[in-house]
Amino acid sequence: MGVLVTLIDPAFASRMLLQRGDVIVQINQKDVWLPSQIKTAYDAAKAAKQPQLLMLIERADGFRFMMLPVK
Repeated sequence: MGVLVTLIDPAFASRMLLQRGDVIVQINQKDVWLPSQIKTAYDAAKAAKQPQLLMLIERADGFRFMMLPVK
């Protein structure tokens, strides 16, 4: 379960903590399995003027939390 990261925009790659092959498992402690769920959470955070979203990422070496800035 989760959303596999397959592409990182080269313009943002140096600032992104995400890597190709990461799996986004949760956004704000809610399970995600579709990219549209991440977009919906991002749009809601932007509308609420939240500065960031909490992501749970799965990598080959385990799980980690990351913050996704909301611009």
